[in-house]
Amino acid sequence: MEYTRARASGLSSPAMGFSVLARPTIRRGTVADLLGPGGNAIGLLRLALAVLVIVHHTRILGGFGPDPVLRFARNQADLGVFAVAGFFVISGFLVTRSAERSTSLRYLWHRALRVFPGFWVCLVVVAFVFGPIFWIRAHGGLSGYGDVTDAAPLGFVTNNILLLVNQTRIDSLLSNNPYPTAVDGSLWTLAYEFSWYLVVALIAALGWLHRRWLILGLIGFNVVSSLLAFYPLGGVPIIGYALTSRFALAFSLGMAAYLWRERIPLDDRLAVVAGVLFMLTLHYRFFSTVGMAALAYGVLWAAWRLPFRRFGSRIDLSYGVYIYAFPVQQTIALFGGHALGQPLFLAASLAGTLPLAFLSQVLVERPALRLKDAVLETRRIVLRPRLESRRLALGAVGGSVDQLDPNPLVDPALGFVAGHPDPADFRRARNVRPAVGLEVEADDLDRSNLGDPGRQ
Repeated sequence: MEYTRARASGLSSPAMGFSVLARPTIRRGTVADLLGPGGNAIGLLRLALAVLVIVHHTRILGGFGPDPVLRFARNQADLGVFAVAGFFVISGFLVTRSAERSTSLRYLWHRALRVFPGFWVCLVVVAFVFGPIFWIRAHGGLSGYGDVTDAAPLGFVTNNILLLVNQTRIDSLLSNNPYPTAVDGSLWTLAYEFSWYLVVALIAALGWLHRRWLILGLIGFNVVSSLLAFYPLGGVPIIGYALTSRFALAFSLGMAAYLWRERIPLDDRLAVVAGVLFMLTLHYRFFSTVGMAALAYGVLWAAWRLPFRRFGSRIDLSYGVYIYAFPVQQTIALFGGHALGQPLFLAASLAGTLPLAFLSQVLVERPALRLKDAVLETRRIVLRPRLESRRLALGAVGGSVDQLDPNPLVDPALGFVAGHPDPADFRRARNVRPAVGLEVEADDLDRSNLGDPGRQ
């Protein structure tokens, strides 16, 4: 809520006048505003959620005793559940949008580039950078590390390479840590999230993405399954795996939020109601259903209301923070850092994780995402060039380079920068094929600005 200052009635003289807080200004909008030219705070929110996971793991990996949040929630949820559920809401929202605007093949290509390169490099780094550090700590040198047969280092890569985490440890190197059973215990959620990407791809390929009854059916199924703890489709490949996740409802609510984006209101007062419901259900019952819906609304409201609208548009650290924080924290605990106390252990965890997240973004994730504009054309891979796109787009609609918008609109799917505010004006550029090889398609353009193209 925004407060304005007003002069008190009856005290208008300069000597006696004073300012008071006037009635707060209530902001209202719709979920569609998240995709408007004003941008959103999704980048900031995702990094905050990743940090929240670190805060949650700090207590577990440092051995700092019972979780007060879990106790307040009567074992329904903890900070980690809140954070991952928030990720799933955002993913459901953005991924549905991506599927709507792409062919199925292109959509899957984008999703794979977003998840797998960073994940694969993380597996290698854990096995052959963190693993040797653990081994040296335990044995005083590297000798014998390559000969490990029980939970071998290479097995950590090969057994987990398809996102399903089948090996959680390397030898027994963390046996003296407060949490000895996993080297990187954050990775398990990625398989569930990617299974939902595949579900969305299937729905889109069948042409059912806009059959809203189907999405409502998914939400209803997840609610009933959660209430009854009964998962009848659990044995169905991919679909069953997605639906058995405790975050299935969060993802499907994100999908619904996108499909009904013009009708779902965002209102400060409704956010307060959602917050009250969240706390009540967390402390009493029905957090997994009513509380999850309240959390989903709160996440969308925060993405609409928070400042720093372009945060993470160039450097998005959230994925790297999420996948690297756990082994960093295990390393700190292995060397006794948790003995410094919870605040310093958390500070050291952040200090060790952020540089790795930056390197992952700059050296792995962003280079991989440059391939997202690759298209299959007569069995050849053609990369869509970016450098001349703004000049070409303006020329196609009769503009000039001097007319470039200082705050251009960005198409998240193509990385295409348009200097003109209305995509409809590009329709006459449909058949333009310039020498640089870029063909402008009106359907490829979008008024929204979600920051980094690869974040969808």
